[in-house]
Amino acid sequence: MARRRIRTRIAVDLDGTLLNTLAGWMKAFERRYGKVPRISWTDYEFCREINMTRDDMMMIFGEIDPDDIELMDENAFDVVTGLDCDFVTDKGEKAMEWTRQVLAREGLDDIRIVRARTDRKHLLRDYGVFVDDNPMVIANVTRMNGAEAVAFCAPPYAYNTHVKCRWRAADWLEVETAVTDILGRIHGGRRRKKRIPRW
Repeated sequence: MARRRIRTRIAVDLDGTLLNTLAGWMKAFERRYGKVPRISWTDYEFCREINMTRDDMMMIFGEIDPDDIELMDENAFDVVTGLDCDFVTDKGEKAMEWTRQVLAREGLDDIRIVRARTDRKHLLRDYGVFVDDNPMVIANVTRMNGAEAVAFCAPPYAYNTHVKCRWRAADWLEVETAVTDILGRIHGGRRRKKRIPRW
């Protein structure tokens, strides 16, 4: 009988996970439309809350100034460079231009970028762990036998606070804790209680 392939490579989402993209998005919105309406940040498709189409939202992503984008927190670089990972994104080519500039500035341009559909379903057989802020991705991964998800949700963004997931992370040190636990279980086969970091 063929042995089940063990996948340990990690898919790391960019926007809202590694990169604090929404701060730059709001500045780009203000340059085009003026003051950003009040947003609760409880819906991943936050454009619906301000009566904006997804196409218009993605257009604003293309107008972001790379100088307005930073890593999500001060530990993100050290943690992500210690992982066997690829960056995964569904952004258009215009937004990829400033994304590559930001990654080069932060010393992360040697990590492979995989262009993917938003739901990531076609990647589920290629990666063992997904770190993502999209609830749809988390739901798809948790239904997939053999893959694990870390639901990333840094305050004030609250997309993943109610999604069903064993591992959550509000910052990159918590990502490191979760991924270490997951990989320890994959390699060691130990049935340890899974630690869920508190928000």
